[in-house]
Parts: sequence; C-alpha cells; structure tokens
Amino acid sequence: MKKVKEKILDLLKISREVYQSELVRATGFSKSRVSEVLSELEKKNLIVRTNVGRNSKIVLKTNIARRGKIIRLGFVRAAEYPFLVPLRNILRERSYQLEFVVRENGIDVMMDLLFARVDAAIAPALTQFVFYSIGTPLKIIGPAGSGGSSLLTKKDLPSDARIISTKLSTMELFLRSCLNLCLLHSRETVYARSPEEIVNSMLKRRVDAAFVWEPYATYLESLGYSRIARYTDIGDHICCILSARSDLPRRKLDMLKGRLVESIELFVREPERYAEPYSLIAGYPPKYIINSLKEYSHPTDLDPSSIVRQFERAGLSIPEPRTFKEAFD
Repeated sequence: MKKVKEKILDLLKISREVYQSELVRATGFSKSRVSEVLSELEKKNLIVRTNVGRNSKIVLKTNIARRGKIIRLGFVRAAEYPFLVPLRNILRERSYQLEFVVRENGIDVMMDLLFARVDAAIAPALTQFVFYSIGTPLKIIGPAGSGGSSLLTKKDLPSDARIISTKLSTMELFLRSCLNLCLLHSRETVYARSPEEIVNSMLKRRVDAAFVWEPYATYLESLGYSRIARYTDIGDHICCILSARSDLPRRKLDMLKGRLVESIELFVREPERYAEPYSLIAGYPPKYIINSLKEYSHPTDLDPSSIVRQFERAGLSIPEPRTFKEAFD
C-alpha cells in the first residue's frame, strides 16, 4: 500500500489535477487498489475528489492552496517530452512552478493557449502555424522534438487504402508528404481526435493503415503490425515546437527560452533517467517511454526555412520563411 500511495502522491505533486483513470494507467496498479488509496488520502484531507461522469477528478490540497509564480504548459500526450522533467526542476530552482495540462491532440492544446488557459504550449509545427495565422497571440520559443511519426499496417496496403490520422498535425504532414510524393495512394482519410482512437480503429480493422506517434506506434508494432515507413525516411523535419503567449511578461519569455535548451541538453545526456518521472506526467508505463526514446531526436535550433521546406514537401505552401520568422521570439 505504501508504494502505491507514494506513486500517486508523486503524480499529484507534478500535476495540477489528474483523473482517476489516468492514475490507474500511469501507476500500473489496479483500479481497486488506486481507489482504496485515494479513499485513504481523502479521509486524511489530503486530496479533493470530484465525480465527473464515470470518472473522478483528483486534486492535491496543496495544489489548491498554492500561489506564486506559476507557468501552465499544455502539451500533446506523447513519449516525446521527457525533457519536461529537468525543465520543471530547473524552473523550481528559480521559484517558478511548472504545471502541466495534457491533451490528446494539438488542436486542443492550442485552443487552451488561444483562450489563455495555459501560458505556453507544445504542439506540432503545423498546428502552431495555423493558430498563429488566425491571430493567436503566440511567440515561438524553440523546437521540442523531431521524429516519432510512423506509418503502420497489418498487411500490404491496397491501392484504395483507408487511412487514419489526426488533423493539422505532424501525422497529417507525413500523410500529405507521402501522397504528394506518390509514395502512397488512399481512397479515404479518417481523422481521429486521439491516439487511442487511432489504435482502436486499427485493432477493430476499421482502417487499413495509420499514421501515429510514439509510444502508440511501438505498441502497435508489438502486436504484430508492420512499421512500413517513418517520417525521417522522407527527410528532415521538426515535429513539435514550444511557444508561449506573446503577452507573457518578458522575463518569463526569456527565462523559458534559456531553460528550454538547458533542459533538452540535460535530457539528451541521460535520457533513461527521466523516463519514469515523465511517465507519471504523460500517463504511460515507464517501459513505453524507454522503448520509444530511440525514435526521437531533440535539436535545440529551429530554422524557419526548414519548416517551410517541410510544408512544401507535403504540398502546402506559405509565402516565404519570413512568415515563420515573424512568429519567432
């Protein structure tokens, strides 16, 4: 019981609020054991548990009472960002509290940034550029990862394949690049709102192939699906970038910019060190994070021209690299 309690408290200290189902998924313990520990913590007045449909939202009491310099950062649930662990630690040393809001797709992350529910966001370059184009007040700070996107299928792809992806995402850029370069033919593209929806569609054979990110690609591969292409196979690319609201105080923007590079460098030197603590944030078993590390790279420089080339490869065009440079801080 003690080990379960410690795991749950660690996750609650990291996150502002967590759903009970996420605790079960992140800790790997049974629903009954997690529920038993939460009841004990509730009796000791350490948490607040609120029913939300069939689920429960859990908030640590110290999170409710906490005040001070807080930065709320939203990101897409993926295996790509273990550097958030050293980033959180570095900011804590500077008296900033980094709170995480985890979403299932980049559009939801950017909606949070648009409506100021978060101060900063990690989302695909395509999603960020679309939101910048419609007037979202953001400044791009730097890259947050490259790689991790794969095309998987159970059998040889038919010429009229039905394919699943996510909208305005790196997956869509990869899909459109394959179509534009005549590497793939498809009669229909189905769009999902979450990676779980992609996995379920594959398992139930509703689609012939899927463009999906890690750790879901590695998970499907472990079930016998074939990884027939990676995004890195067709050229260099940036997957996700970190941006912040442009109305954030200058000291926070400068601090985030400098600390991002520092945290990525720490992570790259010892990637497995940060796998387990990050698994609590993202809601995955640690082995999924560790098995996915080889699929990603984490550059610290971001060239607007390379993003333009990435878009052009997908058959998308923007006037010139300056359009991207305008969004850079």
